[in-house]
Amino acid sequence: MGVLLTIAVVVAVGIAATRQRGLSTQRNHGLAVLAAQYGLHFATANHAPARRWSGTPFLGGEEGLAFNVLTGRYGDRQVVAFEYQFTVYKQGTYRFSVVVVRLSAALPRLAVDWAASGLDVLTGALRPQAIELESEWFNESFRVLADDPRFAHAVVHPRMMELLLQRGEVPWRIDGADLIGWAEGPLELGNVLRRIAVLSEVAGLIPPFVFTDYGRDPRLG
Repeated sequence: MGVLLTIAVVVAVGIAATRQRGLSTQRNHGLAVLAAQYGLHFATANHAPARRWSGTPFLGGEEGLAFNVLTGRYGDRQVVAFEYQFTVYKQGTYRFSVVVVRLSAALPRLAVDWAASGLDVLTGALRPQAIELESEWFNESFRVLADDPRFAHAVVHPRMMELLLQRGEVPWRIDGADLIGWAEGPLELGNVLRRIAVLSEVAGLIPPFVFTDYGRDPRLG
């Protein structure tokens, strides 16, 4: 009986693994087709984006991996979308879907996260402040972290808050000239374009004076 049970478990695991591979292959194909439709480049694996940034959600350091990578222009913006994965010994493998939209200039640190989140989404020399904005409804749903309250109020203005309350499905942060959004789980065909579009809209709602007053050339570091 013990041998039969062991065989049954092995067979079940094998079937599950085969099914998962089939779903992954189907998803990869769908992402490749989507990329071709929108003029984006698709690679099943390109680990360079995984090592380009640090901080949340890039917590795997040099061991971080990037799969299903889409790169190119969406509208008038340079974008990258990919699946980020890293493994912590004895804890398991973590996977995030990431979307990055390039800004026209590097800006100070700022993050918009869920109000209930306890993640340290901003790391660095300065200790970020939790910024209270004019909308109590917004403050109940989201948490804004920044080093400079004036910069936070300039970026997260009423129209930005309205957009996020309607369509803010992923947390995001400004890292230099990059606007980074992320969510737990793999990159899915059904949400990747939507998230790129939302973050592109977020970038478009940053007022021009913000780039004039706070921006700097990203090539200068």
